[in-house]
Amino acid sequence: MAIRQTRNISLPPHQDSFIERLVSGGRYRTASEVVRQGLRLLEEAEHRRLLEEWIVEELTEEEQGRIPPELLDDVRAHFRQLADAALSEVAEDRHVDGPTAMQRLRERIEPVGTSQPTSAEGDPVTRYDAYDPFARVYDRHWGFFAARAYPILEHLVLGSLPSGCAVLDLCCGTGQLAAELSRRRFRTTGLDGSEAMIGIARKNAPDADFVVQDVRNIALPGRFSAVFSTFDSLNHVMRLDELEQVFRSVFAVLDGGGYFVFDLNMEEGFRSRWRGSFEFVEDDHVCVVRSSHDANEKTGRLDVTLFELKASGWVRTDFPLIQRWYQEREIRNLLRKAGFGELQSLDESEPILEGSMHEGRMFFVATNGAAH
Repeated sequence: MAIRQTRNISLPPHQDSFIERLVSGGRYRTASEVVRQGLRLLEEAEHRRLLEEWIVEELTEEEQGRIPPELLDDVRAHFRQLADAALSEVAEDRHVDGPTAMQRLRERIEPVGTSQPTSAEGDPVTRYDAYDPFARVYDRHWGFFAARAYPILEHLVLGSLPSGCAVLDLCCGTGQLAAELSRRRFRTTGLDGSEAMIGIARKNAPDADFVVQDVRNIALPGRFSAVFSTFDSLNHVMRLDELEQVFRSVFAVLDGGGYFVFDLNMEEGFRSRWRGSFEFVEDDHVCVVRSSHDANEKTGRLDVTLFELKASGWVRTDFPLIQRWYQEREIRNLLRKAGFGELQSLDESEPILEGSMHEGRMFFVATNGAAH
């Protein structure tokens, strides 16, 4: 019979207290789960260290064996992409001097081995903060959607969740849904890439916890019974591989049997609703939004012009918000690749989704294992 080796760990009092708070707060079930999460983070840090050494110098065979093979494959593919791009630049006479080329290479390889996403060209993708310029205006004119989404979420999964369980509001915006979840006694965490939106969310939902992170790079302690993302937030993820990265990140933070519920604008939604313009006119701001869609690119675009009354006078800001639509089969395939099992999709033909604001919108429900 195999004997399982155990180790007694001595911790200073402040670390003991920290673990006790995490367990008593419900984020983790046991102290062992906290320790395992810490070890996973240490393991990831060690993989990053070894990859950095592998990039700039040789590793021993034993050291290379400690890096997961799939991670090495990703890095090799990344460097092949860089090499192809460099050769293309040379062929098109767009090459640059040595120091500039090395600086570009450094900027491109820094994300390798970490969870930071990269663009198709290998460049770092920054945290999605496109909503920063008009967080206050968004809160005033668009925050209502979360309140309207709650009955749908309650119908789909919230009614089957135990009171007091942990839930995550992904792309939480200015926190209206998080506030409602907290009011219903769910232990709520909100995540958004916009620091300005999170700042308002903390005021709207003081009983919830909030973090500023990119949805493609979720790094949270503990697990959740359910993850929600509403108001077509995930349409802002513009590439299939990045959307898969989102799904994998969500899968990793869900409890066994946990639910992932999100909605997306589908092609019909862009065709029917993303056209023309509308505006809001208030004493201290004017917001004009022009909407359009491109069937060839499968994208929708909102061009926003915002005038705000500041102490110095009226200030104008112009910025775009861009979304992409996906086919239902693409979403289902990505969810399965990420590890999700049971899948359900609902469109506006369902009574719970009746109404013009849901035209061309689809809700997806996925679970990450055994049913509750």
